Amino acid sequence: MNDEFDVPRMRATGRLSIVMSIALVIGLLILGFGLKFFAGGAARQLISGGQVWDTSQFNKPLLLADDGRTILFSYTRSEYRREGGGPMPFMGAAPVNNYLTDIKFIGAFDIEKDLTRVIVRDVQHPGSDGKGNFILQGTKGQVALVYREPTRDLQARYYLVDLKTTGIREIPLLRELSDQNLSPGWYYVIKEDGTLLIVTGPARSGPPYPIGEPSGYTVVVRTPRGEYIQVGKAKGYLGSHGDDLILDVRSSENSLQTAYSLTERVARPLSHQEGHEVLQLIFEERNRYHGPNFGISMDRKHVEIFQRHENGPNSHTLSKIDEKLLQ
Repeated sequence: MNDEFDVPRMRATGRLSIVMSIALVIGLLILGFGLKFFAGGAARQLISGGQVWDTSQFNKPLLLADDGRTILFSYTRSEYRREGGGPMPFMGAAPVNNYLTDIKFIGAFDIEKDLTRVIVRDVQHPGSDGKGNFILQGTKGQVALVYREPTRDLQARYYLVDLKTTGIREIPLLRELSDQNLSPGWYYVIKEDGTLLIVTGPARSGPPYPIGEPSGYTVVVRTPRGEYIQVGKAKGYLGSHGDDLILDVRSSENSLQTAYSLTERVARPLSHQEGHEVLQLIFEERNRYHGPNFGISMDRKHVEIFQRHENGPNSHTLSKIDEKLLQ
């Protein structure tokens, strides 16, 4: 092919490339402004659309009171609207859940009367972070120990709640444990006056619960006045029998359980036979109302109390707690 015909064609191709490049730049600019707009108010409206999300739920665990007929529960009624942010993580600030409704409940449900009673109702201010749920820790008689999760503005807290009068009293448990050089652990309400048994260990960073050592955990008793009584080392707490606290000390060669007297503040080892008999009594006491076939199941919106049949896998429902009862 003759070169004199190639030059005009090359010039035309060059001009076309320049035009296409300019068009590409303009297109990218338009796309950039469009994405910026889309990542702003228009995207927020498109993504959230003003939709309100319902995250209400019953909080684990549930507790059966000593009377065998009262279920203690914690419930959170919460609704939020997602605001801010862009359609993708790199487009604008991260979205924020703006809580429109945030109410924390502690309630009691009477199985026999099929009656729900609100003990504590705490309404959070609009714009809260949705945290700070009540978590039930233990109960004895008409007293319950309740843990309050930390929020954006407040640290974790513990309360003693009077189920009869609905009174609630904060106890500085975490600060006291720190002063005793102990870490948070497992808590048991062992007397109706609010006396606590705590299975814990030396203060340390890391997991929120103590890590066991061959000699066992540290067991202490906290009196209602805030006095701490050193009980000793044990693998765990098995229950109470009369005035005695029964502790698991399986590391001992001669005994599996130890009985610690709250009155005399001394511990004595139990023989294998005595330990077996005491544990049997504790088991029978726990099941004296409904038996071992009594059970509780739950999901976010409902709690079901049921009884399993002894001669088969089937069960029948005794009662239900419906979240619609909590407003």
